[in-house]
Amino acid sequence: EEIQNNEDDEDVESTFLNSNDNFVNQTRNEIINVDDEEDKENIEKKDIGENENTVDIATIEVEMSSNNSTLQSDIIQIVHNPNEKSITISYKNLLSTMNANNETTTARQCLNPIIRGRLSGPALSIIQWTPYYANTTNKKELGPVVDKMFGRYSVPLPGKYYIEIIGIMCNHRFHIPNDDFRNQCLIHPSHHRLTADGAYIDVGADDDVGNNIDVDLDEADIVPMPGHWKWNPAKEQNDYNDKGQEQRSPLSLSQEPLYTRYQPPFCRGDENKTLPHCADKMDLTRYEAYEFEFDPELKSMIETSLASSSLSPITRRSQPLSSSTATDRGNTTETVMANTTVCLVGFSHSRHMRDSMRQVVYYQNPTIQIDWGKARFPDELHNIEYFNNMHKKLEGDNNCTHVLIGLGQWAASKPLLFDRYERDIEEAMRVAVRARDEIGFALFFRSIHYNPMGDVYSSCPPQDWRYPPVIDGYNVIIKSLCEQYNIPFLDTNAMFGPMWDSGNDWCHPNMQVGLPEAFYLLGKMMMSNTSNM
Repeated sequence: EEIQNNEDDEDVESTFLNSNDNFVNQTRNEIINVDDEEDKENIEKKDIGENENTVDIATIEVEMSSNNSTLQSDIIQIVHNPNEKSITISYKNLLSTMNANNETTTARQCLNPIIRGRLSGPALSIIQWTPYYANTTNKKELGPVVDKMFGRYSVPLPGKYYIEIIGIMCNHRFHIPNDDFRNQCLIHPSHHRLTADGAYIDVGADDDVGNNIDVDLDEADIVPMPGHWKWNPAKEQNDYNDKGQEQRSPLSLSQEPLYTRYQPPFCRGDENKTLPHCADKMDLTRYEAYEFEFDPELKSMIETSLASSSLSPITRRSQPLSSSTATDRGNTTETVMANTTVCLVGFSHSRHMRDSMRQVVYYQNPTIQIDWGKARFPDELHNIEYFNNMHKKLEGDNNCTHVLIGLGQWAASKPLLFDRYERDIEEAMRVAVRARDEIGFALFFRSIHYNPMGDVYSSCPPQDWRYPPVIDGYNVIIKSLCEQYNIPFLDTNAMFGPMWDSGNDWCHPNMQVGLPEAFYLLGKMMMSNTSNM
């Protein structure tokens, strides 16, 4: 599962090596704030037939790198509306024509792009995008055509925020059922940035920073925030003196744009990390001054719940099902109290999560036990014996009282296409529900983590598919099936997303992210004890 650091060079064109050095100097960095709809409409009516050498993108002039920018050339402008706390990207009109071979050609090349955006400043925020599609007369031939992207952000503090918007894919086909995405290439990170170096927006002070949104969008799409990543320049870091004794020193960091971290080609191995074209792209110090601050009320609820959860209720059938029986023998149940033991089902991400959770309970409630059940793929849970064996391994006072399942990393690395993943994860849920009813544990599924942009994802075609669009697709499937089977879905991507590219091994979240995630997940599971009693 891990991306191993070895000396094997990936077969990626060497032109990407120094591509960031080829970016042309930017002429204007500040995003124009649009305060009313009339101004916005005037900007959106701007003639798009003007000289392409003057790239007026998103009310920021974002000059293109010398070796690309297909997606950037399709954008008219990016507009910040401070009243709505929103970002709008407007794309060129489709302007379809027929060529000499009676084939449809368009002025747009990226008809259905995938983008990501992040604000960095006094706090971090991922921009949550909603696409608006154009009405086209040739939908069957072209597929969906995005006309605008509307993005929302939520920040707890006013101030100057650097903005980075990147292109992930030019034309994705994830809307096509059973589509094989294995040969779909990402926009290479060396030229995926759509906003200028140093581009920023100003977020004003008001009584409801980040929540004053008056747009016609599905509120179900808004991911609730358990807290925020805040910039803390006084934060301390571990250091060691010449005698090897631990000491603490303040971070000497100035606030700079938090640009997406990625692994360029030929940067594997310790001997290559310090090469000029590798070091700044892969550097981790950019994240050090940020720390997660929970909503005070939620934090208090979690701490109270953890402190009172030495014992947890187990409600099980008094006449258990056999492994070969698919029918219920009765609805008679019994409830007993057991020592709280959380069992994490998955592979290395669950192993890392176990380590983080053990640190949390060491300080919050050492009587809570954390264990790990190995599983790489969903079909390993298709037999109830998996859960019976896990139960027997912990026979005695430490049977699983809570089971948290996270399966997606190995599936995406192969990859399992969406239809196959959905079938496998649904069957795993069916069996897990049977095991829950028989053994009596509380059952949860969690969201799958994003992986930083390692070289195996950005090669073309990819050698690994654990990149945001696939992980997002898996999480949509898990969430939908959890609703169908009435299983709590614990989504941590609102907290994980702003630091999604910070994993130092290009795969697993580090403790800076892992500890607050572990605290949150444990709290949500322990709070279920009260709701189920």
